[in-house]
Amino acid sequence: MESNSINYINNCIIGEKLLSFEEMMSLSIIQENEFRVEEAIYVDEEYRIKIANDYYVSNNINKRNYSCDKKAIIVLGLPSSGKSSVVIKEYCKNNKAVEVDCDLVKKLMVEFYDNGLGNERCHKVSKEIYDEYLLPRLVADGFDLAIPIIGKSYESFDKIYELLANNNYEIEVDLVRLPKLKALNRSFNRFMKTGRYVSLSYINSINEEEIYNVFDYAITLENVVRYCEYDNDVALNEKPIIIRQGTCYNKYNKSWLMF
Repeated sequence: MESNSINYINNCIIGEKLLSFEEMMSLSIIQENEFRVEEAIYVDEEYRIKIANDYYVSNNINKRNYSCDKKAIIVLGLPSSGKSSVVIKEYCKNNKAVEVDCDLVKKLMVEFYDNGLGNERCHKVSKEIYDEYLLPRLVADGFDLAIPIIGKSYESFDKIYELLANNNYEIEVDLVRLPKLKALNRSFNRFMKTGRYVSLSYINSINEEEIYNVFDYAITLENVVRYCEYDNDVALNEKPIIIRQGTCYNKYNKSWLMF
């Protein structure tokens, strides 16, 4: 990295100070110029099957360790909004559910992932492995699942929902809200600490309202039994604020019941 890039990053106090959009976009340009690895990768079917198998092995996925009650939670939110810390980890612990996430698939692609710097070049292939080899297999096996997604389009949500619903899953849908500027700051902090590259300009391009609209749509669907909406714009180590939660009117719950 050039010295002026180092100086700029060092002059930005990352952590307690919330950087402005202007500062974040300046960091985005430096980050992309210095660290972005764009070359596309291709892997054959044998490799894709291997990664799906490795996901089972590395997470000790079997019916002794995980529940198979055909229940799933889908958690929507911006990258770095806190989907894992707010919902996924606790849900997996309490319900013996399998976390199924493209980011975890990428980490198994060690020859391409490069400790996080290759995050973007792994994205397309990891998503294909997730969509075609991993998630369908986990659903066919009936495991309880915890699924974090951005949820920025109805199409992306419906693809997962329909797979679960067609296999008679009961589904909870949660939303974790965080202002985009704070998500940008958290993402860059994580990059500095762990080396995991997520394009700041990509995060900035996401329309938060589209995520919220998908959530409102999701809680009307037949197999969705519960929902919860969180505000994670809280101080460090504070619990998120529950905005609304409830059960849904569908074939599993015959009437609306608000908590």
